[in-house]
Amino acid sequence: MHNYLFVFENKNEKTDVPQYELASLLRNRAGYGQLRRGDFSPKGMIKRNKAENLRPTPDDLPYSFKKTGILYPLEQTCILSSREPLDEKTMQDIIGMSGYIHSAGELLIGGKWDSISLSDIEKALKEIEDGRIGIEMWTEKNMPSEGLEGIAIDSRRYMLDNLPIMNQFARIQERYELVNVDRVVTLIKDVHHGGDTWYHGSGDDTYLLAFSPQIRKFSPLQELDENKPYWKGIDTTPQQLMAAMLNLAGLKSGGYYLDVFGGMGTSMIEATKDFPAKAYHNDIMEVEGALDNFRFLTMNPDKMLEVVKNLSAMRSSDRRRFEKIKELATLGIDRSRVGSERAYPDMEPSAKILREEPILRDNFENRLMFYLIRRGLYREADLDGGLYDKVSEILESLRRYAENMYKATVEHPEGVWKKNGVIYTARAPRNEKGVFQTLEYNVMQKDAFSNIPESSIDAIVTDPPYGFGTDANPQEIVNTYENFLRHAFRILKNGGGLSFCVLDKVKTGKEVNEMLTSEGIKHMIDRVASENDVGIASDTFEGEDKMLYWKSKHKLIRGIVNIKVAK
Repeated sequence: MHNYLFVFENKNEKTDVPQYELASLLRNRAGYGQLRRGDFSPKGMIKRNKAENLRPTPDDLPYSFKKTGILYPLEQTCILSSREPLDEKTMQDIIGMSGYIHSAGELLIGGKWDSISLSDIEKALKEIEDGRIGIEMWTEKNMPSEGLEGIAIDSRRYMLDNLPIMNQFARIQERYELVNVDRVVTLIKDVHHGGDTWYHGSGDDTYLLAFSPQIRKFSPLQELDENKPYWKGIDTTPQQLMAAMLNLAGLKSGGYYLDVFGGMGTSMIEATKDFPAKAYHNDIMEVEGALDNFRFLTMNPDKMLEVVKNLSAMRSSDRRRFEKIKELATLGIDRSRVGSERAYPDMEPSAKILREEPILRDNFENRLMFYLIRRGLYREADLDGGLYDKVSEILESLRRYAENMYKATVEHPEGVWKKNGVIYTARAPRNEKGVFQTLEYNVMQKDAFSNIPESSIDAIVTDPPYGFGTDANPQEIVNTYENFLRHAFRILKNGGGLSFCVLDKVKTGKEVNEMLTSEGIKHMIDRVASENDVGIASDTFEGEDKMLYWKSKHKLIRGIVNIKVAK
């Protein structure tokens, strides 16, 4: 068996999406078996059965991928034991297109933290070819990005520092920057929190994993995340989560994709990132903002840097134009409420202002500044000094994005480069003709999406409204979801994927309609599918594991519905 370790950006305490995204990517991009109706066990895709070690027998598998590979999930990593090796191009594809995978490579050794000895690590290192080896040590408080830090050693010296198992290692005082090495070996501390698992034992088990990273992701788009120019409000969906949901839905290169409640265009822009997919962005208002996000994020990096420079100059020296745009951006705001969330619901919709004001309608940079000022107000800035600071803060994030895109697309036109023996892979959103199309349908309309033929869409990924901050009564929101599902079942292909967020638990003190939380949505899906003679299959929808989850920084816990339709 060939053993690989995949490292995730987030721990499972925040979300359990990463391990399922990895499984989907292995299915769809490495040929580990395709989803068919009825394939899944009642306990879900990754069953945590008992096994004795990292090399279990084929009769005792968490998930067998038709017996071509085995997955074992930990808290922040996932071990893949594969009958066939993963080639370099496939690994680049999997990691580059992922939402949550940080890096992956060959697993050298793994075991309980207090059972791994220096001789075990020495033995694993001796199996690596001669050369200068860089040792990285990762804990939850020390996860390096591209700027690696650690101890650079040669292949015959094994002096490790800063590990809790210090009784087994000699201390060294001098630290070396990890550069000009032939290969990197990473030591990771990972945990599993009890339960019936493949690790024998109970309680919290801590493991030491040593692996040699082969591929790492470089993703300017995901690093930018919510700092896009146009921003719709505080409860936006993270870039990583939307990327993962696209992979859960099984979107492939050349596929047709729809986001029914498109918002900022987060998933749409991600869907054009080297798939490329034909992406339909739908929203009942402010589609101009999402389209402007797409225009900016897919610009030539040199032009992007020029735009950021012009916006910075406007903020600092062209105060007359800045003040005019600020005046338009604050239309509809109760100025006595500025500095609190209460200012947001009273703001005029951006679309109306953009269409009526020539200074915005006819000038792309002016529209970007309009979005930045509104963002500053959404983030509770005051109308004077605090607002300027917020605008400067967002401009700085856009400048970093442009510089990173320059590196990913100009310095390295192929989107890959090598450093310290590790391949970095980058994926940039594409601005090809017709790849991004905006729609303005209200899902409550019977003829919504009438220009989209029946059974023509490969994947629908979206984050529907939860009913917060609106005057809609609970039944209106329920009707919105039901109509959304009816339209989705009509236009999805046989085998098409549907992945969307729902409220699972909420700690904001707001009242939540139980029909819109996990259990209510599951019953609704079953009923609407039956009414429309559509079958559904799911690896996360039935049985004990139920839905996936994601915890937001705004105290929302969202369930992630992920199903395939059978017609």
